Amino acid sequence: MTLDEEATVGSDTKERAKAIGTHLQAARKAAGFKSAKAFADHIGLSKDTYTGYEQGRISLSYERAWEFADALDCTLDALGGRKPPEHAYEDPGQAALNASYENMNESGKETLAAVARSMERDTANRIVKDRPERADGQTAMGA
Repeated sequence: MTLDEEATVGSDTKERAKAIGTHLQAARKAAGFKSAKAFADHIGLSKDTYTGYEQGRISLSYERAWEFADALDCTLDALGGRKPPEHAYEDPGQAALNASYENMNESGKETLAAVARSMERDTANRIVKDRPERADGQTAMGA
């Protein structure tokens, strides 16, 4: 690694620590801790140590991030400002169904789930798992 590459890696790490600190601060406030001192007291750290994490002067270890996420009732992804990648479905129909579900309000989601459960109960609409299939496409225990 060249000196330029080392400087870039160091710079990237510092920028990442600052970004995580920003998300940490937002999560702390969202959890109802108005001050860094209040949260530091809550988790048993000195205010200076905790503010070092929020200001990006101290990089979070995985274990410390996990502790903070638990105390703030958030995910590690939220704490770090990471948005997980979208789930890719092999079946375009499933992808379309999930996209529709995500765009609905709670009432629409409940209705869609109820329709799916109703359709699932109809043997004409579902596959039968755990029953061997015969050569003619029927299940061994009947249609």
